[in-house]
Amino acid sequence: MLEYPTKVESPRKQFYDNCCHLSPELEAILRDKAARQGQDVNLVASKLLATVLEKEHRNRQTAVVQADELPTQLLKTYGEFPDSVELIREDRSR
Repeated sequence: MLEYPTKVESPRKQFYDNCCHLSPELEAILRDKAARQGQDVNLVASKLLATVLEKEHRNRQTAVVQADELPTQLLKTYGEFPDSVELIREDRSR
């Protein structure tokens, strides 16, 4: 005979229990912020997480662009340098 659970948890609670665990202090801060804004704590947490992840993504994109622009900036600032491999070969041949 099948036994059914006597208590069925909501999908949101199951997700929260399996997804993230906050320290009591951080949970209190989050709940306080949600209460001050008059919003659901899950909505506030989602917005905060989205903001952080979007900022991290933008920072990564900026770093990639800066890395791609570096050779051009070095060329503009210092001019063209001879290939160091050729210079090493020349030194070794002496």
